[in-house]
Amino acid sequence: MRLAADSTCRLSNLPCRKHAGHLSRRGCRDTVAARILRPPSTLNHKHAPPAPVTLLAHRPEGRYALGELLAGLPTTRAGQRSVGNSSRPTARRTALDRELLAIPARHYVAALTGRGADRTGKVACPFHDDRTPSLQLYGDGTFYCFGCARGGTIYDFAAHLWSTGTRNGEFLALRERLQAHLVRPLR
Repeated sequence: MRLAADSTCRLSNLPCRKHAGHLSRRGCRDTVAARILRPPSTLNHKHAPPAPVTLLAHRPEGRYALGELLAGLPTTRAGQRSVGNSSRPTARRTALDRELLAIPARHYVAALTGRGADRTGKVACPFHDDRTPSLQLYGDGTFYCFGCARGGTIYDFAAHLWSTGTRNGEFLALRERLQAHLVRPLR
C-alpha cells in the first residue's frame, strides 16, 4: 500500500502522508488507509515480540457508516461494545472521584504544597529544583510541568508528591488521603 506522489487532501491541498494529524482537526473527508492503519511491512509493538503488520484488504472506494464498523465489534456482558484490547472491567467514578476531580489545580496544589500560583497559573514545581515557575495549572483541574514533563490530574499530582502509585490498593489509599486533606476541610 503506497501513496501516489499526487495523493493530496482536497481540503488542505497537503500531501496526506506528511500531514496525518489534519484528519481529525480539520474534518478532512479524504481518508487514506495509510493514515489510519499501521503500514504493511512495519512492526506492531503492542505485542511481545513485535509482530509484523500485513495488509489484509484495501478497498480505496469503500465507504462505511459508523454502525457498520461497530457491528463487527464483540459485545461485553453489559451489552456495550468492546473497544480496544482490554479485558479488564473499568471502575466507575464515585461521587468522591467526581468531587476530587472538580477541584481546580490552583486550589489542590496550594493546599498540598503551600505554594500559590502566580497570575498566569504557574507555580514552582515541587518535583524538581525549579528556580522559575514551570508547573502550569489549568482550570480543568490538570497540571503540566514544562521542566520535568510530569502532568495529569489531582491523583497524579498527589501520587508524585507523596511517592505512591495510582493503581489498585495504592489508588484507594491515595484517594482516602486526598479526601482527608481536601474534601472534608472544604465542606
